Amino acid sequence: MSTVVSNLRFAWYYVRANLSMAMEYRGSFLTQVFGMVLNNTLWAVFWWLFFQNFPRIEGWSYSELLLLYAVVAIGFALALGLMGNCNSISRIIAEGHLDFYLAQPKPVLLHILVSRMDVSAWGDLVFGVLVYGISGAVSWYNTLLLITASVLTGAIFVFFGVAVHSISFYIGNSATMAAHLFNALITFAMYPNSMFRGSARILLFTVIPAGLITWVPTEIIRLHRIEILLAMAGGAVLLGLVAITLFYRGLRRYESGNLISVRV
Repeated sequence: MSTVVSNLRFAWYYVRANLSMAMEYRGSFLTQVFGMVLNNTLWAVFWWLFFQNFPRIEGWSYSELLLLYAVVAIGFALALGLMGNCNSISRIIAEGHLDFYLAQPKPVLLHILVSRMDVSAWGDLVFGVLVYGISGAVSWYNTLLLITASVLTGAIFVFFGVAVHSISFYIGNSATMAAHLFNALITFAMYPNSMFRGSARILLFTVIPAGLITWVPTEIIRLHRIEILLAMAGGAVLLGLVAITLFYRGLRRYESGNLISVRV
């Protein structure tokens, strides 16, 4: 138990330090946050215009799409805002920077994940809260479900990033492939899963688990079905086990590039 508390304190220290460093350049921080809010808002406006002509798309209304955007945006913000290196592990492996983390007494994977923050991700958080506010689904219970589903969504983003980037341990530098897979998860997560059929739908619940962060959270909030929430949690845990196993087994295969990594 003391180890868990120690690791949580360690992670929290890093998050605070990363945020403090980002706020040192407040103008840049606010510009990146505002830019991301604006970028996401353009997507929401595009869909609003589309729904003016087609009130429902494959059974989805605009309000339900806003719920989808809220969960995905907040989950993505938690993932990249708190554990920004989840989409950079391949580069760290390829450049030999793992040497630094291996020399430290803290858990290697946790240390890698929390040592960087994607500042623009906080713009996703702001956007997610805003679209939830105008979705028409705001209530205390729905807010609790939204927070829970968003945390699970964030965990899925992190675990998926760890899994696809850990492939570099086995086949060499796969940074480009891993980045494409991670971006595919984000892209497919922005569309209602009912738009996909057959093998594509199966793919989005297995290889690229976009279905777990689109249809599932929306159904949880819309229908208040706790069993779906439990299924989502189970999927996140399973993906987490796969990701952690891939990483630490791959770590045993790691051969240092004899690069000296200096962090200031």
